[in-house]
Amino acid sequence: RRKIFLAKIRDLTLILLVTFLALELIFRLLPVSDSLELQPVNRNSPVAHYKPNRLVTRSTGYSFDHIVEKKVNNYGYLSDLNFEASNNKKKIVVIGDSYVEALQVSNAASVHGYLNKLLPLNYESYGIGVSGSPLSQYLIFAKKAIVEFKPEYAIILVVANDFDESLLQYKAAPGMHYFDASFNLVRIDYRPTVLKQILRTSAFARYLHLDYKILSRLERFSFQNLMSVSASQINITNKRTHNSDAQKREVTNLLARKNLDASSDQKDKRIKKMLQHFFGELSSLDYRRRIIFLLDADRGSIYNGESKRRDQSFFKYFISFCEKNGYRYLDLQESFSQHFSKNGQKFEFLNDAHWNELAHRLSAELIIDRINLRVDKN
Repeated sequence: RRKIFLAKIRDLTLILLVTFLALELIFRLLPVSDSLELQPVNRNSPVAHYKPNRLVTRSTGYSFDHIVEKKVNNYGYLSDLNFEASNNKKKIVVIGDSYVEALQVSNAASVHGYLNKLLPLNYESYGIGVSGSPLSQYLIFAKKAIVEFKPEYAIILVVANDFDESLLQYKAAPGMHYFDASFNLVRIDYRPTVLKQILRTSAFARYLHLDYKILSRLERFSFQNLMSVSASQINITNKRTHNSDAQKREVTNLLARKNLDASSDQKDKRIKKMLQHFFGELSSLDYRRRIIFLLDADRGSIYNGESKRRDQSFFKYFISFCEKNGYRYLDLQESFSQHFSKNGQKFEFLNDAHWNELAHRLSAELIIDRINLRVDKN
């Protein structure tokens, strides 16, 4: 029996190995997304960046509907330009997260790419962005950019999830900086495991993780949801029991809303305190007149015909802090709203909420108009 069992294990292992090798060969022939290969983050290398000097392929979605080729430059950021601190050109640095990284579009069609098309020839635009970065990480990028490049302007792109994710209480992704419970800026070191380095070399593994996004799919999956029955399929035969269950659900919902309100109040206080420390750290750079914040629009409200933002208190707090501390900001809400009302074009992809080329172009044009550097290179 033991020999039979071991033989079955051997046969199963062989079948799995052959199947994996066959899948690996197939997916190597397909435009599977390449890993950007986030580099170790530690005391000696404290600023998050990717493996430099590479060309990578990125696919949006599991069916390879939208494929782009991206250059990772000498500093490890996605840009067609190599960063050169010593050249004579004036610089505009765009700082942010996945919206500046812009994996969904070519580097030339990103905000910083469009800026390079619109700026005078004695200017160039650098994009410093890593997916998952919040406001706390933008401080680190800004410090590096200001010290090394001394840009004419530093444009910091702010999106909706940048606020709470700046707090270590809500997020702690390796490689990033966060504000801890005492609102001190702390770094979460990162070193890729041996297993991760091996999986990066597998086209099939990259497809499952980067294109199919199997981890997020598994998170949404549950046996309970699979086996659940819709309310329309249930025959309620006992009115008294039905009423009792309804009352219990109502009480539960009321308690949940009450707890949510209390939690929201606490979060609001933490966000306000975080912003106070954020602007304090930013002021220490002594670059106030050259920093401009670019605020993402509430695209959902625009598509519903509302010109103003919905109740997005974090953006309201941020704008208030900008005005209080003398920082300039560009709110994309009005620009996007006007364009949508005239053209009816949306600003993201059908299967991806990140900006499409239109949104990047309009953002670049708004920046150029604000700093009054528009030039017709034709």
